[in-house]
Amino acid sequence: MSEKESVLKLLFFYSGDYITAETFSRKLGIEKNKVYKHIQALRLEGYNIDGQTNRGYRLSSADDVFTAESISKFYPMDAEKIRIFSSLPSTNLTAKEMASLGAPEGTVCIAETQTNGRGRMERKFYSPEKTGLYMSIILRPRIAPADALQITALSAVAVAETIEEFTGESAQIKWVNDVYFKGKKVCGILAESALNPKNLTVDYIILGIGVNLFEPKSHFPREIKSIAGAVFSDSFPEARSKFTAILLKNIYKYYGALDKKEFFLPYKNRCMLTGKEVSVNTFSTIYPATVLDINDDFSLQIKLSDGTIQNLSTGEVSVKLR
Repeated sequence: MSEKESVLKLLFFYSGDYITAETFSRKLGIEKNKVYKHIQALRLEGYNIDGQTNRGYRLSSADDVFTAESISKFYPMDAEKIRIFSSLPSTNLTAKEMASLGAPEGTVCIAETQTNGRGRMERKFYSPEKTGLYMSIILRPRIAPADALQITALSAVAVAETIEEFTGESAQIKWVNDVYFKGKKVCGILAESALNPKNLTVDYIILGIGVNLFEPKSHFPREIKSIAGAVFSDSFPEARSKFTAILLKNIYKYYGALDKKEFFLPYKNRCMLTGKEVSVNTFSTIYPATVLDINDDFSLQIKLSDGTIQNLSTGEVSVKLR
């Protein structure tokens, strides 16, 4: 950890309280003149740091600051694994490049905005600046390719639980990878896997998550206005950092015990399609069906109009409410 990062960590630890230069120097082993230089550098990065003679420095507000340190303050993790970019075409694409170059499991790629955010079936994901969380995580699970759908499922549950933890209201999951809140889509998930060519096992999975935290000032585009929503109506201090931290905590809670599938019932109980009539859209045809249940492998069990029961798995179809 650099000297500047150590100064920031101490400011976070004593958030709201003044810390004298002498205290910085004693606790961190940094000369007092260097403390001042690091404080100035942090201010240039956007941190709102008050300074008063004989009282020292205080982190007064971090509303607009979104850094690895501000995230790890709320969920202790290696800040060096969190990479935040001002803009990217797609966090999934960047994370793929990082993974192919050997980036370790748990590396997190975040963008303030995406210029070409992607969803399933190559749909675009609207990613306006500083109003959402656009994040991709590099995972290296020891699972068969057929079980990769579990990663999407557990992340959907983690997002729903995070929303509920902040708002106190329930969230629902639209099979297979969308999270709805108050009747509107607030999150899309895109998990993409790469296989090891030697043994055809999963080499890595890029877990991409896009969450609309706040509605953009210019509002959502006309083509998605009727379905897109946001988690919060108003901003609050360190909202993006807090939400990201709690979401990561919830993801790793399930990922750390993947074989137990403790997220299955939470996923099933939040499924908003069970018992409803839907239109199944494959790459070649569209037909009506009724959703019966979620299977143990997270495929969707449906009944066709002729009474035939089928199972739908990810990557083959998309399901749209009528």
